[in-house]
Amino acid sequence: MNSRCCGKQSKSFLHLNKARLAAANSIKVKRSKYFADLDTKNLYLIEYAKNLDVSKLILAALYLGEGGKTLKRASVLFGNSDHNIIKLFLELMRKCYSIDEHKFRCTVQCRWGQNEEELTKYWSRVTGIPKEQFYKSRIDPRTVNKKILKPNYKGVCRIDYLSATVFHDILSVINVLTGARSSAG
Repeated sequence: MNSRCCGKQSKSFLHLNKARLAAANSIKVKRSKYFADLDTKNLYLIEYAKNLDVSKLILAALYLGEGGKTLKRASVLFGNSDHNIIKLFLELMRKCYSIDEHKFRCTVQCRWGQNEEELTKYWSRVTGIPKEQFYKSRIDPRTVNKKILKPNYKGVCRIDYLSATVFHDILSVINVLTGARSSAG
């Protein structure tokens, strides 16, 4: 009787496993459709983003979240680990301002044990900024002798654009949007 009982449990377990896999697959398909529908619904926004004023608002909002706002420095400073965010930032900068490409500088901020040269090459390709305009990489001292848990992590790309005029203009847009007083006053 014991072997019959175990046989039923085994069949039951296999059936339950199949049902779990089917449910997981169904959820995956629904989730993919959900995100595809959201993307389709929001595609029209690309047309708005073609407008220079809207691009400048997007740039200011992006900078508000990820940019340096220290007035003493008076140059644009932006950093992120997501290559798509870096590309968007640079695309907006180049669209909204007359950019002198020689005023860009980059710093790779990475973990101890990462290949700094490979990371510099990677971020140079992503940004379109020549390696000669990269400062020496900065290694996070908290990571020394610690294992890298995400092997595909490319560090943070910090972009400096050496222009007080562009920096102050971006801050002005942020101040107008937030209702803050001018940085001069």
